[in-house]
Amino acid sequence: MLGSGAAQERVTYSSRIKTEDTIVEKLARQRTRLDRVQDFAGGRFDIDCRLGELRAIASRIQGVIEAYGISVKVKEYLAENQQGYRAIHLHITSSAAGRVELQLRTALQAAWANTYEVLADVAGRGIRYDSDFLTGDEVFDKLAHELRHASDSLYKFELALDQLPPELSHPLDETHGRIHQELSKTKKLLIESLDRLASDIVDRGRSTP
Repeated sequence: MLGSGAAQERVTYSSRIKTEDTIVEKLARQRTRLDRVQDFAGGRFDIDCRLGELRAIASRIQGVIEAYGISVKVKEYLAENQQGYRAIHLHITSSAAGRVELQLRTALQAAWANTYEVLADVAGRGIRYDSDFLTGDEVFDKLAHELRHASDSLYKFELALDQLPPELSHPLDETHGRIHQELSKTKKLLIESLDRLASDIVDRGRSTP
């Protein structure tokens, strides 16, 4: 479904099951019933692709699953994000398997989300749900604010990539090849910068009493 060979190297998959603590936290935060929780278990695909490709993959997965008579609802968190978090979620409901959430993210979205998740683990989970949440550490508060703004900038960058002509994704001549290389290099540098920031956050968390 997601391709084979070299294409599979662009995909990272992980699975997860919510812990009892996170379920209780979610029920309290959203004031909802247990039978309304969608993401007890789920999977995540981080894909090195454009936004348009991500939407196409989500649509294809939805079609394949629905062909078996299973309900799939697509929730898009791209233009409308959650505290900077962006992805496409597929809420899958089956009488046999129950409720499962499948998350699809671009490589840039994944790098941002992983960094913000590290910050939440170190500074306080409240930053994931409330932009006014204060961690008690001015550096972490500023960093959370800047990361949310960075998410907007990364989204604009990905929108711009999405609007480039197809030949830049599969360059046929030297000029297109150079442009493709520069764009790929820029994206790689952004991801590496986010990864380094995540490591710095962990180091600061260890040194903060």
